[in-house]
Amino acid sequence: MQFEWINFYSEFATKLLEFKDNRAELISDIQSAYSAINMKLPKLESEDSIIDIDPFTVFGLFNKGITNANRIAILESFATVFNIKSKVPDNFDGIPVLNNLKATYYGFKDDRQAADIDNLWRLYESAINLAEKDDAANREIFTKWYDTVHDQLGIRWNITMGLYWIRPYEFINLDSRNRWFIVDPDNMPVEFVNSVKKKLNKVPYAAEYLAIKDACLHALKDGNYEYKNYPELSYRAWIVSEQVNQEKAEVKGKKSSKAAFLRWFAPLIQALRDLGGSGTPAEARAKIIENEQLSEDEINETRGKNNVNKFENEVAFARNYLVNAGYIDKSVYGIWTLTEAGKSVDMTSEMASDIFKNVLSSSPSKQGKNIAALADEEVHTVRYWLYAPGEGSCMWDEFYTSGIMAIGWGEIGDLSIFDSKDAMKIKMREVIDESLSYKNAAHATWQFANEMKIGDIVFVKKGMHQIIGRGVVMSDYEYDDTRDDEYKNIRQVDWTHNGEWPHPGQAVMKTLTDITSYTDYVEKLNSLFEDETEEDAEDVEKTYPSYTKEDFLSEVFMPEEEYEKLSGILRIKKNIILQGAPGVGKTFAAKRIAFSMMGVKDVERVMMVQFHQSYSYEDFIMGFRPSTDDVRI
Repeated sequence: MQFEWINFYSEFATKLLEFKDNRAELISDIQSAYSAINMKLPKLESEDSIIDIDPFTVFGLFNKGITNANRIAILESFATVFNIKSKVPDNFDGIPVLNNLKATYYGFKDDRQAADIDNLWRLYESAINLAEKDDAANREIFTKWYDTVHDQLGIRWNITMGLYWIRPYEFINLDSRNRWFIVDPDNMPVEFVNSVKKKLNKVPYAAEYLAIKDACLHALKDGNYEYKNYPELSYRAWIVSEQVNQEKAEVKGKKSSKAAFLRWFAPLIQALRDLGGSGTPAEARAKIIENEQLSEDEINETRGKNNVNKFENEVAFARNYLVNAGYIDKSVYGIWTLTEAGKSVDMTSEMASDIFKNVLSSSPSKQGKNIAALADEEVHTVRYWLYAPGEGSCMWDEFYTSGIMAIGWGEIGDLSIFDSKDAMKIKMREVIDESLSYKNAAHATWQFANEMKIGDIVFVKKGMHQIIGRGVVMSDYEYDDTRDDEYKNIRQVDWTHNGEWPHPGQAVMKTLTDITSYTDYVEKLNSLFEDETEEDAEDVEKTYPSYTKEDFLSEVFMPEEEYEKLSGILRIKKNIILQGAPGVGKTFAAKRIAFSMMGVKDVERVMMVQFHQSYSYEDFIMGFRPSTDDVRI
C-alpha cells in the first residue's frame, strides 16, 4: 500500500532541521504561510507573541482535529514557503492527530523550563539521524534526548506520534488507537502481545520504546499479516477502530440511556398488575423478585459507604419516574397504585428510556432539586459537584459540544473494576508515578465512578474565580478506551448553561469536589443561574410523604416509651447525644426521629454536620469554659 503523505512529511521533516538554530526565521515563515491563506495561527504561547517553537509542534499544526480542507491549505502554503517539492497529500486516513486543546509539545513560557524546547530539537535531530543510520552510537544519543524530553511538561504519548510523523517507516506511533490494536492477539502474535502489554501501561522510556519498536517490526515481517510496516499497521488500526466506533455509536443510539434503574420499569408495572393494581412497596418488590426470579446476590447487593440496598433503591427510582410519567398514582402514602394508563401500557426498554429523558429534560432546574442519591425510598435529594474540565478547563468546549463530562487518569483503565480507593491509588502509582500518593486523584476517580448519580447537578469552574457552565448528570459511569487522550472516564451530561459567571469567593483547586453539604455555597452557585426576568415567578410547591411515630417505630429498633422520652427531651432541650459504635444506626435513627417530629420526610429541613476529628468531648459538649491558667474564657 502506498501512502502519498509520507513523502511530503519526510521531506518537510528534513527541511525543518535547517531551522534548529534559527527559530526566529522559522516562526516568521510559519506566520507568513498562515497569512497567505488568511488563516489565524493557533495559540502557541500564553500571549500572542510567539518567542520559540519546536519541530513536533510545527507538525502538530496540520495533524490535529481540523478539516482535511484546512490541512491541505496549510500544507500547500508550507510547500510554497519552505520550497517542498513532494506532492501535497489529500488523504490523511490513519495519521494520528493531536487534541486541538493540547497541540503544543511544551508548556507556555511561565510553565516550561528554559531548556525544554532546545531538548525537543535535539531529540528531533537524533531521531532523524537514527532513522538514517540505526547503530549503537545513534541509539545512545537518541536515548539520551528521548529520556530527557520524556519528563517534560506537555509530553505524553504524543511524543511517539511526533516521531512517527517525521519518519513513519522507522518509528512506531503508540497513540491509544495503536496501543489498543497491537495488544489484541487477533492482530499481533501472542508472544509479542505478552512481551509489550505491561510496557504500554505508561509512556515508555527510550529503552522500552525502542524494544517495542523493534519487536513490532520483527513480528510484522515474520507474521502472516496484510500490514508489514508501521504505516500499514497504523492504517489498519484506524480502519478497525473506526468500524468499532461506528458499531458502538449505533448501539448507543439504540440504548439511549445506561441508567440502571430503567430495567425495573416494566417489572414494577407487571408486579402491581399481579397484585390487583396496587400494593405496598414491600409487596411490589416481593412480586418483582418472584416474577424475575432474582438471586440472593441481586436482592442483597449494596452500594456506597452507607450500604444502600441497590435493588430497593433502583425500584424506588423507577417508581418515581413512573409517577412523573403518569403510570403510577402517589395520592395515598405507602401505597403504589397503577393509573388507568399504567394498567394498559406495554412498557418497553425504548419507552423507559424516553420516559427517563423526558422527565429529566422537562425542567432541568426542578430535576436538580427532586432527583437524588440518598437512600430514603420516597424522597431523593440531589448531590452537587464542582468540576474542572481539564487543566485550565481546556476540555470545556469539546465536552460541552459532546454533552459529556470526563476526568483523566485513563491510564489505570476502567474505574468500575476497582473495589476501593486504595486499589485505584495502587494502580496509579504502578502505571503513572510511583513516587506520588494519589490520595486526591483516587478520591476523585472513586467519586466519579461510584458516588455521582444520575440527576446530580454539576457546576463547571475555570480557575479559582470563574464558573463557566452547569449541567445535569444523565448517565452512569462509562469507560471510553477509544479516546486518544487521558479523558477516558465519562458521564453523559445535559449541559443547561454555558457562559461566564463570577465564582463566589475562591474555588478549590481540585478536579471534582462534592459540595452538597455546603448549603450556603450551593445556594450562591444556584443563584447564578436563576432567571432574573421572571421576578414574579412563584416557586413550585414541594410535597413530601408523611412520616409518623408509627413509621419511625417500624424502621428503628426502639420501644415506644423510649421514643416518647427521646422526642420529649428534644422538644425541651433542643439537642441530644446518641452514643454507640460505628455502624449501629445512629445517623439512621437521628434523621428519622427528625422526620417523625416534623410529620413529613422534608429533607430540606434536615442537615448532617460533621465536626473535625480533632474535636474533644469538652470542645463539643462544654464549648466555652474558663481557663485554668489565667482569668479568661
